[in-house]
Amino acid sequence: MPEFLLQRSLSEHVFDTTSANVNLLFRFFGAVAKFERNLISERTTAGIEVARRRKKHLGRPKGAKKEILEKYQYAQHLYES
Repeated sequence: MPEFLLQRSLSEHVFDTTSANVNLLFRFFGAVAKFERNLISERTTAGIEVARRRKKHLGRPKGAKKEILEKYQYAQHLYES
């Protein structure tokens, strides 16, 4: 276990991280957290795969749509004149 976790609290004597019980508890919570991260990663990968099969566009749009460009050019023309 990393040395910074093997410390005692000066104000709360209940939390003694040097004992075997607390060491086991820290490792258990760490394992649960890693399990959760792996589940999130698997679900994200599966979701991206499904979106690709459905031909969904992933990520940011490549550029502005044609109608938006036309509105911009018209507004720019009005501004300049």
